Amino acid sequence: MRKLLFLFWGLGMALALSAQQIQPLTFNACLRMAAEHSYLVQSEQSQVTVAQQRALLKNTQSIPKISGELAGEGHFLGSYHFGQEWALVQADWSLGDFLKKTGWAARQDVLTRQFRMQQKQLEAMGNAAVLYVAILQTQKAGELIEARLKLMQKHKLLAESMWKAGLRTQLDVLQTETQITQLQEDSIRLRMNEINLRRTLARRLGFRNGDSLRLISFSSGSFRKIYLPETGRQDIHGNLKIRILQSEIAAWKLRTDAVQAKRFPHVMLGGGWFADGDPKGDGNYWLINGGIRIPIYEGKAVKRQESAFLAQKESLDYQLQNVQRETLIKTNRLLEKMKQLRHMIQIQQTRINTLKESSQFAEVNFKAGLITNLEYLDIQQKLTDARLKLEQSRLGFAMNLIDYYVITNQTERLARLGK
Repeated sequence: MRKLLFLFWGLGMALALSAQQIQPLTFNACLRMAAEHSYLVQSEQSQVTVAQQRALLKNTQSIPKISGELAGEGHFLGSYHFGQEWALVQADWSLGDFLKKTGWAARQDVLTRQFRMQQKQLEAMGNAAVLYVAILQTQKAGELIEARLKLMQKHKLLAESMWKAGLRTQLDVLQTETQITQLQEDSIRLRMNEINLRRTLARRLGFRNGDSLRLISFSSGSFRKIYLPETGRQDIHGNLKIRILQSEIAAWKLRTDAVQAKRFPHVMLGGGWFADGDPKGDGNYWLINGGIRIPIYEGKAVKRQESAFLAQKESLDYQLQNVQRETLIKTNRLLEKMKQLRHMIQIQQTRINTLKESSQFAEVNFKAGLITNLEYLDIQQKLTDARLKLEQSRLGFAMNLIDYYVITNQTERLARLGK
């Protein structure tokens, strides 16, 4: 029985470990999980709830405040004594809060908080997208290094056989071994970089082990088909920093208008039952009262508060203009860099095609003894460098595109990069 239990336990552990070893991760799932596991997003979600409750509380100022009073008292006079009891209901209604909609500023604060939460979500998604693409490009660079390493190992065997046959010198073999060790160093360096990127991404997505993630690659060639506008003037309207400031300005405008609410009167209504135990009085009776409370003098409190709110709104107006200008500058710079990188990628691809042909001729010429080993290695090195530079340009294009989509709040286009 113990052996059977141990067998089932071992089988379960093996299945669990195998499930953890490979965890496919698509680009869209990466973005979604980054937003879900961001502590800053969760913090902003709580702040949205706080703002919503404050808005509900602020709205109560525009409805009548109703209170009740249930009391009694005794009168002890020289010749007799008696008691009086009463039950009253009072209503106090602030006309200013109702007419000036003082609760609307708090509603606008909720919208501002929602924009802030979206900004944190977009930042988390952008950071995860950068890591995802960087890992894929690092893997691609590693594959290029490994392919070159295999080629050099094959070339080393060729150089050794030709040296033994007396057609080449031992120097050719040593030169090839030097290239192999350099490539091995580059491979280790890329692997270390990939591990660090994976672990960083895993932590932000809530995984314990970044090595078990299997990223689903997508063609970087699809970036060539992406439309790039001439200017970012239209796209910056979606920028969340701009929308946050616009919402804050709207809220302060509402607060400025609401200041006038203090100059409106309060309407008071009341009534109830009055039980009079005075034998000389008129007996029990119903009581109804009404009135208004008019503010007459409060110094210059309203005017000063209104001036302060207007100054705050003016300050935010200037901040908005500055953010709009800086955002336009940055988006235009990103667009220009992407257009230059796109053109550079085309040139680099042409250069690679030429170097591929040179590499093929170099291999034939080396075997025929028409070129030296250094010349052969130099051509192979140039081909590898050109391929790595192409991957760097593609990575740079992808990073700038992600940055552009984050700045302009284009989450749908950001998610479509992985399709």
